Amino acid sequence: MPFSAVLDANVLYPFSLRDTLLRLAELELYTPLWSERILEEMRRNLVEHRITDEQARGIEQAMRAAFEEAEVDAAEIERLEPAMPNDP
Repeated sequence: MPFSAVLDANVLYPFSLRDTLLRLAELELYTPLWSERILEEMRRNLVEHRITDEQARGIEQAMRAAFEEAEVDAAEIERLEPAMPNDP
């Protein structure tokens, strides 16, 4: 794997972007990383704006099954967050 990338909820929420990023990870071009907090935020936004809770949980379960190594401890991502500022 050339590198790892934290996929935050803002890139996991839109279907086309989530699909593209996960397909690239499936091709082993990078290793995706996320935390339970990130997946919860994605789920919450999907339910709030698009789909049922059951559908959102299905997406989450499929992601976890396809990328078992992707979920990391929230503290690990929090340690990296200062180096990932948001563009206003």
